[in-house]
This record gives sequence, C-alpha cells and structure tokens, in this order.
Amino acid sequence: MTDLEGTVSGSATVQATLRTRTGLALHHLLAAGRCAAQVSVLENQNVGKSLGPFWDDIFQNSLCVVTLSVAALECYANELWFEQAPVRPDVNETAAEQLSVLVDRESVLKKYSLALALRTGRKMEFGCEPVQNADTLIKLRNGVVHFRPEWFDAQVEHDRLSKRLDGKVASSQFLPNEPIFPRAWATGDFASWAIRSTVNFLDYFYTESGLPSPVDKFKPRLEELSNVVL
Repeated sequence: MTDLEGTVSGSATVQATLRTRTGLALHHLLAAGRCAAQVSVLENQNVGKSLGPFWDDIFQNSLCVVTLSVAALECYANELWFEQAPVRPDVNETAAEQLSVLVDRESVLKKYSLALALRTGRKMEFGCEPVQNADTLIKLRNGVVHFRPEWFDAQVEHDRLSKRLDGKVASSQFLPNEPIFPRAWATGDFASWAIRSTVNFLDYFYTESGLPSPVDKFKPRLEELSNVVL
C-alpha cells in the first residue's frame, strides 16, 4: 500500500500529486431549484389576489431561476471541454487544447453540438423538443440579462420572445393584460418548465454522446429542493 506521499517496501520513496478542481454547475442547478419552489409557493399563497408587493418576490425568484438554470447549462458545457471529454482519446493533447480554446468562444448550445459531433459523428437535432426548450430558455435568459425596454404598443424583440414562450409556459394570473415577455412569464409553471427543460436537455445530450451524466445521481435532491417532478 502507498500513501499519496510515502514509502513502498521500506526503501524506495514515491510521490504523487492529486489535482482537484471546483465545479459550479450543480450549485447553479440546485439554487435554481430552490428558487423555483419559492415561486410556486408565493404564487399559490396569493391566488385570486390583485397585483401586490408579493409580485416582486415572484418575479425576482423567477429571474434567479432563468439565469441560474442557463448558468448550469453553460457550466456543464465548460466542464465538459475543460476535461476534453469530447476529443479524448482520438485527438492529441496539443490539438485538444487548441480546440477547447476555439470552442470557448461559441454559444452554449454550439459547445454541446460540437462535442456531440466529435463524439459520435452526428449533428445535434436542433428541432427536437429538449434542444428547442433549452434554446428558448437561453433566449429568455439573454432577454432579461441584456434587457432593452420597448413600448407595449411597438414591441419587436419582446414580441418574438413572447411568441417563443407562448404554449410552453402559462402567462401570469397577476398580469392578465400584459404580453408574456417581459414580465408575465414569471410563474410557477415557468419555474417548473425551466428546471425540467434544463434536466431534459442534459439527459438528451449525455445519452446521445454516450458520456456519463453528471446530473443523474443528483436528481432526487433537485426534485426535493424544487418540488418539480423530473
């Protein structure tokens, strides 16, 4: 037996270095789950009421859900390329490092798409539901993070987002006369959809790529925190 730094057979000495790293993807996902549960609780507590101060809590927790769930998707993609999983063992180390640098400039879904192509020789099906939902979630994140106001009677980009969200999430009962974007998307229905969409996309990618999913063993914890059935 050997220690990380110790002796073997009483004479020869060996040394080993254990490298570690920190990942934030799971923390982002679990935090999104906590906020999703809070959105549903607040909404249920205020059913039938007129718009009031409670709405700020609903909206702000919803903002956390959308930003953190997409942050989780991006972090998992970055971890994937950091570990060079898409290219091992077929590409030499130098080329793998160069590919990782180039991929780092791409969008979230492009990072997954390139990984899938390298792993399997197949293209990502951008028309399938898990990818479509992830794409919509990312566009909503971009819409709120890089928000640009528009008049309600002259919406362009806001209208595009509202149309993308229509049919995927229910509009807020507290804002019946507003378009879905920029505020009426913030609902318990949205929060559940966002968590499921994030997990479903990761399930899709890791199944298609043949790589072990880093999410599977944490699903019970995520369900417990979010109160969302996955």
